Amino acid sequence: MLKFVSLSSGSSGNCYLLSDGTNAILIDAGVSFRSLKRNLMMLGCSLDMIRCVLVTHDHLDHIRHLGSFCKHLKVPVYATETLHRALASHLFTRDWIGPYRHILKEGVAEPVLTGLYDSVEDYPQVNCFEVPHDATQTVGYFIRWHGRSFFLMTDAGRVTEEAVGYASRADAVVIESNYDPAMLFSGPYPHELRMRISRGNGHLSNDECAEAVRRIWHPGLRHIFLCHLSENNNTPSLAFDASSDALRNIPFQSFRCLCHLIVAGGTILSILSGNLYYCMRSDFKTTPDMKRILLSIAIAAILAATGHDASAQQSIYDFTVKDMSGKEVSMSEYKGKVLLIVNTATQCGFTPQYEDLQALYEKYASKGLVILDFPCNQFGGQAPGDIESINAFCTSKYSTTFPRFAKVDVNGENASPLFTFLKSKQKFRGFGSGDKAKILSEMLSKSDPDYASNPDIKWNFTKFLVDAKGNVVARFEPTASMTLVGNVVSSKLY
Repeated sequence: MLKFVSLSSGSSGNCYLLSDGTNAILIDAGVSFRSLKRNLMMLGCSLDMIRCVLVTHDHLDHIRHLGSFCKHLKVPVYATETLHRALASHLFTRDWIGPYRHILKEGVAEPVLTGLYDSVEDYPQVNCFEVPHDATQTVGYFIRWHGRSFFLMTDAGRVTEEAVGYASRADAVVIESNYDPAMLFSGPYPHELRMRISRGNGHLSNDECAEAVRRIWHPGLRHIFLCHLSENNNTPSLAFDASSDALRNIPFQSFRCLCHLIVAGGTILSILSGNLYYCMRSDFKTTPDMKRILLSIAIAAILAATGHDASAQQSIYDFTVKDMSGKEVSMSEYKGKVLLIVNTATQCGFTPQYEDLQALYEKYASKGLVILDFPCNQFGGQAPGDIESINAFCTSKYSTTFPRFAKVDVNGENASPLFTFLKSKQKFRGFGSGDKAKILSEMLSKSDPDYASNPDIKWNFTKFLVDAKGNVVARFEPTASMTLVGNVVSSKLY
């Protein structure tokens, strides 16, 4: 019987505990010894249970209190040889870690807690694997203990095939869902920090985490913990929605399956065998965001347990669209490209965005960006005329050169299947702030007070961003600044 506890998760500090009720393993040491002791008391655990510490990497939010842990706990500290060299010279660890240094070999299952059990089969077996992140070295862990398999990977710039291989065998997965791209690129962080976070050696976005969830899911997976949420660039609700959508789109078969999806941001959460227990801090438990998430967890679990049968998993490359001449074009022609898909109009207040779109295309086309233009006359009748006249207008007034397609509907019974798919992947999350946002919101509220509750496209120049792997990673309402759009687009180009 194993218990997992997230004692702290995020940029302010990270520390996790895995226990069989008698002995416990700590993973990382980003909380103070006093905080560790207090939280364990809340859970009915004692410091005496802790038998070793595993280290994922040498960033301060993961090792700030490792020296103190060594001083008070006096237990082995397991890490790779590369990490131990870094810890031996680090200001926060160098004076205390020496006597407790234990080397983990990469790619090899290493027994820990040896001598504490009668049978060798009861020893935890620990595999570490390298994770892309901008530390001296970063590893994730795959732990087999008492017949259970546990996977943890935080602070990951991308998901490697090795990580997928381990996670696909785990009963419980702890994985990073660090940031929402729109929040990151519209927030206060400087450009250099945004690039560090999003460029493949920093952190996983909600959508990248969701894609990982889709890839690692298997019938034996029972618990998914989303961790290391950014306090500035994410919310528990956004993280949960992205991964829960991925789970709901998995085609469950006739067997019964049950998978709990949990946001383990600043909360303490634990699992005992197949049962789920919530031990949350009072300041977190009562938020409406978390209440909604816990309700959604129950709904998702019921859907899974009753054999919820989603339609066969679709990819954006499964769709066809019509070009200006009416010829069918397969979206698979754009495999490997970063796509910005836009529903446009020629007589709209947002029509000048054509100029920004063309500038974006000229800047990044050589790096793999393709902008796909779908004129649509559903919003205020602002795309009148046939496709030839629309094309003539766009090329003469804005000198556009990106691909343009036949006129489409994006909502309703005759909606393009492509846009129906895009809306299912990225829902409406508001117009943001500003005068145009206020005008659109007030206008739509008059005709439909609940307009914000459905994923329909709300107006002309809504944009969907698809990465080079075919994942729909962002949705921009027409009110989003084109600077923001450009920043997020550039983060997906390699």
